[in-house]
Amino acid sequence: MFCEKCGQKLETDSIFCDNCGQKISVSEKSAEVVLSAGNTSAEKHNRKVIFIVLGVFALLIIIGIFSDSSSNNSSSQTSSSQAVTQSSSTQNLQQNNGNSDASKTYDQSKIVSSVVNILCDDGNGGSGGSGTIISSNGVILTNNHIIPQDKDGNPTVQDCMVTLPDSQGKVKEIYYGEPIIITGLSQDYDLAFIRITGAYTDDKGVTY
Repeated sequence: MFCEKCGQKLETDSIFCDNCGQKISVSEKSAEVVLSAGNTSAEKHNRKVIFIVLGVFALLIIIGIFSDSSSNNSSSQTSSSQAVTQSSSTQNLQQNNGNSDASKTYDQSKIVSSVVNILCDDGNGGSGGSGTIISSNGVILTNNHIIPQDKDGNPTVQDCMVTLPDSQGKVKEIYYGEPIIITGLSQDYDLAFIRITGAYTDDKGVTY
């Protein structure tokens, strides 16, 4: 508050100016109080705005930090999930490979018994060779040249003798087999078939 007469700064509760003795009016004091109150209110408003701005800024920082943390956790979980999946796939592959290796065990007796000896006797000493059973109903793949044929490529025998060995190579079973010639295929690739038609029975009635 200042004196209207000399401009001297006065105390708020002053009644007279210490410099010129001018009496301080009530209106002058009221104006000073109002101005002071206005300044105080403005300061409070400014401080409130500053606090709000700082609060919003701090909130944005916290949200940013939380988002980065969530993103890192998500990436870490994804990487962990991929690692677990890859590890599981590797284990399954190893197990499958192990099972595949284990499945490569063969029954040697079945392999040996599928290979047969063939004798086709046309009355001139006959001819023989080997063959392989390729179906459960007794079809045998063999060579065309072991089957006696006429000049037109037709078999000159009705039956051939087919013997199945045991695991030691000794004769276990004997069958009759009908030769099958396929024109073109048999001559060009030396392939023919024999179809088992029945078991062999000797003169004593023993069936092999």
